[in-house]
Amino acid sequence: MEYLLIYAKEKNKFDGRVVYVEDNYSDDYGYYIENPNESHEKWKIVTLDQVIYKQSKIKNWREAKEKWGQNWKEIRTQLKAEFALKNAEKIVSLNTLQKPSAGIQEVIEKSKKRRNRVFEFKRKDSEPIFTYNGRTLAFYKSKIRNINGKETPSRILTNIWNDISYLGIGPEGGVTFLNGKKPEALIKRVIELSTDENDLVFDSFAGSGTTGAVAHKMKRRWIMAEMGHQADNLIIPRLQKIVAGKDQSGVSEAVKWKNGGGFQYYKLGESVIHEQDMNWALKAEEMAEAVFLHFQYRPIKAEWLEKENMRPLQNTLF
Repeated sequence: MEYLLIYAKEKNKFDGRVVYVEDNYSDDYGYYIENPNESHEKWKIVTLDQVIYKQSKIKNWREAKEKWGQNWKEIRTQLKAEFALKNAEKIVSLNTLQKPSAGIQEVIEKSKKRRNRVFEFKRKDSEPIFTYNGRTLAFYKSKIRNINGKETPSRILTNIWNDISYLGIGPEGGVTFLNGKKPEALIKRVIELSTDENDLVFDSFAGSGTTGAVAHKMKRRWIMAEMGHQADNLIIPRLQKIVAGKDQSGVSEAVKWKNGGGFQYYKLGESVIHEQDMNWALKAEEMAEAVFLHFQYRPIKAEWLEKENMRPLQNTLF
């Protein structure tokens, strides 16, 4: 098991973006409104099982078992899932509200007495609540979202992520990085949770460049740092392919990545400190520049000052 820790400079200012992930069809959504275009008082609600049996030209579960064999329940569930996705606005579940308001409770009680009829409780700034036989209707369409380019039932992401696999990530980015490579889908989720487009993403241990690769595809700005051979052998070629549109692996399809953008590559100079002493191999000018830059003094040339008839500023090194 691995852990991801999320830190924020100010906890109360981290909004913890709501992220949705794919979910499976649930039998809770087992009812179908046959005539949704009529007024709610006339809605006819039947079980989704009845709909599937009718479409399959069978009468009941016994005939389903006879027709589909020992896996008949799984087949029925799959047929229900496919039908529900295509007809999400007509599929409902019957729920029991916890601590409903007095107004809603009154409508619920009314629907208990007048069976098989839908009642409506209107709300000023929200969708109305419909009740049926003492239960409230929840529409399947509220669970359907476009995730990674496809319409699918969804659920809110929790702090247990068991839907991202490390299997098959070898070809991502066209790089091999044993025991250290992360799935692009994992990095995508982390970036979704904490940033918006054009925000800056920083990875101080770039490895094979997955963070920068995903950030680039997701239209974020990024900075990566790496001191190993991976910078030249893995990261640069990987980012060049992404910019050119030659890498369509990983999350490319999910984020609709084509090509574009660019990046700059810098090599860090020698350290001013060497084995707890000054690095005397550096030139005096290099040492001075490094020290003054540390205190945010910018170096400019004295000739330019003379040409512009200007005196050097206090925060200028020349």
